Amino acid sequence: MNRAGHQEIHGETIAQFEFSQQGWNPFRHYRDEDQVDLLLRRRQQPDGPPEYREIQVKWCRTWGQEHLSAWQRPLFTHVSWRGFSAGDFIQHRPELFVAFVLPAADGVYNGDIFLFTSRAFHDLIQRSPLMKQGTSHKAFVLGHTPQDRWFLLFSRNKFPSVNAQTCCDVTPARRDFALLDIAPRPQPATLNPQLA
Repeated sequence: MNRAGHQEIHGETIAQFEFSQQGWNPFRHYRDEDQVDLLLRRRQQPDGPPEYREIQVKWCRTWGQEHLSAWQRPLFTHVSWRGFSAGDFIQHRPELFVAFVLPAADGVYNGDIFLFTSRAFHDLIQRSPLMKQGTSHKAFVLGHTPQDRWFLLFSRNKFPSVNAQTCCDVTPARRDFALLDIAPRPQPATLNPQLA
């Protein structure tokens, strides 16, 4: 998967399947307007009103141990990252969610899909380090530990351990389809710098 467009299509297809397994009927947005890739629809009761959610899908490449920096190898089994603008998702809407799809380092999808409100995702972008000084582009880096936890890294530079000063635990967002059950609802309390 060398082309970004093809990767995004893979991500959207995987997300459609995952949402359909959770009882939603996903529709692909014809044009990517208002940051919406998929529109989800479901009816909880036969005579009840339909519910809708808007989804922006992000696909992110993953690197295994052989591609990690020497300081990263004792801390993480693999790392995923991609760039975002600091202004991405600055316009929050309660019905807009971000689905972050991560393949394994070999490119195979193993169920690593993360769900965030647009506000929570924007806040995580703000906590991410700059790609380089003098720009507004952020390096959104997720590291997976040997303890099967996922962390957002606050720095691209070397740090000695995974703790509340260096990372934020985003593991609760993995496969958190319950986030879609009530909209709008406040940002999950689990998305904070306190480590479980």
